[in-house]
Amino acid sequence: MVKKFLLKFSTFDFVIIALLSACGIATKPFVRLLAQIPEV
Repeated sequence: MVKKFLLKFSTFDFVIIALLSACGIATKPFVRLLAQIPEV
């Protein structure tokens, strides 16, 4: 079941997914910092 699902994706798709997740992890601290700034 899982193997058939994974075969639908190419290597390029996995690279894109990895880059997007890495960007999401990298921007998390900045987003949290911006969210803590009180609105005027």
